[in-house]
Amino acid sequence: MLNDNEIKNLASACKTDYFTASLLMARGIKDPEEAKLFLYGTIKDLTSPYAYKGMSEAVEKIKFYLNKNSKIVFYGDYDCDGTGALAILLRSFGEAGADVDFYVPIRSEEGYGLNKEAIKKIKDELSPALIVTADCGITSCEEVEYAKALGMDIIVTDHHRPGEILPDCIAVNPCFNPELTPLCGAGVAFFLARALFGDDSVLKYADICSVSTIADIVPLVGDNRLIVKAGLELIRKGASHAGIKALTEESGVFYKRVTSYDIAFKIAPRINATGRLAQAHSAVNLLFTDDITEARFIAKELSAQNSERQEIGNKIFAEASEMLKNYDFGRKKIIVLFNRNWAEGVIGIAAARITEYYYLPCILLTESKDGFMKGSARSIQGANIHDLIKSQEKYLRSFGGHAMAAGLSLSKENFTKFFDGISEETSKLDHSIFERKSRIDLYLTMKAADESVFATVEKFQPFGYKNPAPVFCDDSPSADFRPIGKSEHIKASLSTGQVISFGSKFLLPAYKSAQNRQILYTLDKNYFNGKIENQFKVKQIILSEYHISDDILISGYLDFCQKVPNKIISMKKGKKSSGNNLHIFFDMDNFENFIKKNPEITRVYRHSDNAYAEDVAVLNPDADFPYHCYGTVFFYEDYPEEVIRCFSDFNIRIENNKKLSFPDFSIDNMRSLYLVLRKLSDMKIKYNTEEIFMLSTNNGCRLNYTEFLLYFYIMTQVGLIVKGNSDILYIDHGKKDLSESFLYRYIDGKRS
Repeated sequence: MLNDNEIKNLASACKTDYFTASLLMARGIKDPEEAKLFLYGTIKDLTSPYAYKGMSEAVEKIKFYLNKNSKIVFYGDYDCDGTGALAILLRSFGEAGADVDFYVPIRSEEGYGLNKEAIKKIKDELSPALIVTADCGITSCEEVEYAKALGMDIIVTDHHRPGEILPDCIAVNPCFNPELTPLCGAGVAFFLARALFGDDSVLKYADICSVSTIADIVPLVGDNRLIVKAGLELIRKGASHAGIKALTEESGVFYKRVTSYDIAFKIAPRINATGRLAQAHSAVNLLFTDDITEARFIAKELSAQNSERQEIGNKIFAEASEMLKNYDFGRKKIIVLFNRNWAEGVIGIAAARITEYYYLPCILLTESKDGFMKGSARSIQGANIHDLIKSQEKYLRSFGGHAMAAGLSLSKENFTKFFDGISEETSKLDHSIFERKSRIDLYLTMKAADESVFATVEKFQPFGYKNPAPVFCDDSPSADFRPIGKSEHIKASLSTGQVISFGSKFLLPAYKSAQNRQILYTLDKNYFNGKIENQFKVKQIILSEYHISDDILISGYLDFCQKVPNKIISMKKGKKSSGNNLHIFFDMDNFENFIKKNPEITRVYRHSDNAYAEDVAVLNPDADFPYHCYGTVFFYEDYPEEVIRCFSDFNIRIENNKKLSFPDFSIDNMRSLYLVLRKLSDMKIKYNTEEIFMLSTNNGCRLNYTEFLLYFYIMTQVGLIVKGNSDILYIDHGKKDLSESFLYRYIDGKRS
């Protein structure tokens, strides 16, 4: 609970209002000086670069070579962070008149970081006196020695976790200063340039540094936040560098309203794409050029590569998802998958998507050209993936990274030992970190969120890792939601703005009938047709109880019997697991009784956009529910034998086998529906039950939706209704035996 007096004192010290002070304290910002810096800080308030260990020594050595007009080569990583670091160094050193060049390894051939072949090539072709690394090198002890043996001096600038042994050279790395802001690689380059050439010469590169900072998912706090604020301001003023301008245009972002979200999901991926699929030189050239025509040409090239990267990433994600249908989620709290054909440069993106969906650390591995396994890892809060990987160091060829993302390489012979070892290590973590928790900053009704509230939230931008958008909770929402056209989204209108909840149409019946409900939301601005509108974006609708009508539950049951078996058949593939428990309900009494006895179990209505690494009770589940995550399925109602049989590769538990009340079967009603559907089939309509029901009602059908589904699915099962090419509804005019429908046999048996 927030302390009222502390809030008032903070508000007074910062010369701000009570609400702003409350939000600051909810974020853990209680010190007045820290609060002032958060609210009013500018790029002029950046920490002195000399506060970082090794900076003074690095500056002294670089100035020595600059004074001699010696050749300097920057060796950078191929991602958005590394190329941004290179651009900052090339620009700042170039303006100072230095003789500079750069080298970026080819990911698919050379891998990450320094390598001896590249160092030899740099020596032979460029013959520099000094190599300065950017976003790499902190674990490259042998490579540093090799460069020195060839007669070149070397300085390492990096931000990744160092090993137990450091390279024998000057190194600048925020990991040496845990009390300071954990900069990204471009941030370290930015601070190095500040130390060498002064703020007046370097702060203009904040736009480039901000893109790298957001892309590398470092904490958006302290100096990182000041850099990103300044970078976004440059872009919004139209004062960014040509490459950033071109990328903004190419990604369809209006520069005056660019946000950290736009950078993360539209601009940075285009820079990353070239290093993942080809050479990153074009990305460096984009950020280095001042020619807007050239920049636009390169931006189009990067955009095309990004589209290709997305296609490859989607394919990897789909293949990994298929493999996970047979994964033991009960014992494994980390996902580790291998496919020798996956693209090395794209598996990290797919790993991030899998981590988001399953809320588990994920490592995806492919086969590199040298025959080794090479992988990318992503993680969740509380599971430091670098430390988890390091725990299995004896099985690895190489590894590196930080808490949320890492890379590794190992021989195929060590895979099983590595997999077993890291699975065991992950299982030792506190189980609570695998539970999805709803984060709430403050309780605030949407009707009370006036313009001053929106203005306050604006002060907390830019949002990102460790500084997410504030989440508010309305625990007595007056939002009267309605569907948005034929989409799966819903919206409501309030005096303070529009409320929108994406993909929540399925929840409407439960929302409208619930006595106690909460809406978690963030604040946003919607720009449309030249108008600006306040918008409440729903993150989660929480219902303390459900009151679902029998008609809706029986309709869901019929959907389940028709659609789920086909989904289940493709899962598990004969392998029983000891996974978590899934409790399935289509009866309110059963569900409520179970919840009363097991209040700690996670409750879900209809389906989930994410998987859960715990036991779940689901009411009225649909075909999209992640059934494959569970090892044991509990059934509390009576089902056709054919449906239960489809779950045979799960551990099945039949609890009380309660019989549900179905509509009375009428052959005349089914015949009348069949005649209506025959007429509709001439319209080449899609096989979509909700749309077909509405069309049937408009054409004389007098059935309710539950009755409609019963007859529709029976006719589908006997072949009177067929889903054809492009999901078009077709009607077979021949005679069929109704007993061929397991649903008819089940209903008929219950009737008799």
